[in-house]
Order: sequence, then structure tokens, then C-alpha cells
Amino acid sequence: MLEASNVRAHSVLEPILKPGRHGSGYGAPGLWVRERTGIMVATIISRRGQAMALASAVRSQFNCTLPPGPEYVRRGPVAFIGIGRGKWLAINDRPALAAIAFTVLQSSAAISDQSSGYALVDIGGTRAPDALAKGCNVDLHPAVFKVGSVAATGMFYTAIILWQIDPKPLYQIAIPRSWAPSFMEAFLAGATEFEVEIRPSVEAGDLSETAN
Repeated sequence: MLEASNVRAHSVLEPILKPGRHGSGYGAPGLWVRERTGIMVATIISRRGQAMALASAVRSQFNCTLPPGPEYVRRGPVAFIGIGRGKWLAINDRPALAAIAFTVLQSSAAISDQSSGYALVDIGGTRAPDALAKGCNVDLHPAVFKVGSVAATGMFYTAIILWQIDPKPLYQIAIPRSWAPSFMEAFLAGATEFEVEIRPSVEAGDLSETAN
């Protein structure tokens, strides 16, 4: 069950992602990292025989087409990320309204609030693909992994969901909250050579997808 009151702008990575530079301090940063907080996250699983009804409800409520495969689509504050057959991760930057909006989907889908289960991180910059490639076995070449591409994969012994939202490039990652600190420590250790700028975390309603 989704309840807006369950969402809190709590930064699980605050002890690790302290704003500033991570690296030698020389030269321009090759990438930047920031945590996103206060976001409503939910898994949506289509009920048997209700795929068309669910797609219709999403289209009506959010003016959005559910991606049929591993794709990312966004309309306003709501995004749907395909993570399996008949299964999506939904994120909403306006949690106060999200619970009401998603209620209309419950007759055709099983919806589970995962807001306290994931840490969400933005990773951007020209060297972001190189830093991610150190722990990720997904081909991030722009000819293969593009805006809207999604991968549910493993990285640093952690199951993550990775998607690209901007060609600059800019990626977002959903990390199981209990594994997020160790994941980010490993990522930063590997990315040091590229010089990392750690940006302050941003809360729901204060997000720019293209800020790079």
C-alpha cells in the first residue's frame, strides 16, 4: 500500500557523499554524483490478464505509455522503468500526490511501496561511463545504451537498476538501501582517477534531469 507519509527526505549516503571533490583535486572533474531523497518508489506488477487494463489506466492517469521492455519513460514527475515481464519500477518526485495517483492502478496491478528500500543516485559527466564500466558488465557505449535504456544488473556484488536519462550522459541508479553505502564506497574508489565532484543531495520537487 502506498502512503505519502511513508516517504522521508533521508539521505542514507550522507556520510559518504559529502559535497566536494573526490580524487587528487587537480583538473576538472570528469563526473559528478548526487543522491536523490524524498522520492516515492514503487514496484508495479501486472495482475494476470490485466496487462491491457493496466496500460490503459497508466495512459489515462499519467498520460504515459508503459514501456514494454527494459526502457525508461517519464511524464512530468512520474517515471516508469521496465525491469521484467509485466513488472516496472515507478518513481514519483511529488510523493504527496503519488499515493492518490497510483490508487487507480490497484485493480489491475499489485503495487508495493519501495520508498524505504532503495537509494537513488544520479551519476553524470563525460567520464561517467568509464567509471561505471569498472564494476558494471553492461555495454554503455552510446550506440548500444542510450537515453531510455535500462539494465537490471549486478555491480560491486550488488543488484542494481541502471537507466540513462540524458545523452550528456546522465544516469540514474536504484540501489538496495542496505547495500548502498558499500556500493558507493566501491564506486568512488574506482572513479577516483577521473576526479569526482560530489554534489549536495536533492529532495523531491527540486530535481533537474538535465543539470550536468
